Amino acid sequence: MANTKQAHFVVIIVFGALVFYGLPLAFHTTVLTMGLLYIINPIYSFVAGMIFSTKYGMIPYLPAGLGVLFIPAALLFFQPWSVVLCGFYCAIAFAGSIVGHTVYRKYH
Repeated sequence: MANTKQAHFVVIIVFGALVFYGLPLAFHTTVLTMGLLYIINPIYSFVAGMIFSTKYGMIPYLPAGLGVLFIPAALLFFQPWSVVLCGFYCAIAFAGSIVGHTVYRKYH
């Protein structure tokens, strides 16, 4: 089970890297960039935290990992102020983890 858990964690982080790094490279317009920052990235963070915690319970390093993963993307693709959003993404992923953990506890 530990290998499966690690594999799922790696899949979530790799997909997060695709969302955080691939989408800004694909879309260079300002409207889509702001949509990434305020809509798509928080939705991904919430859903990733929820899915992982539904299967494995509350894991605090997933929200932290998603937040830290965004820091280089913020510095490369966005304005320097957007580094502050990594804390927001951590909080959103943590909220998703709480929802997922509630489901995990109900069925396990």
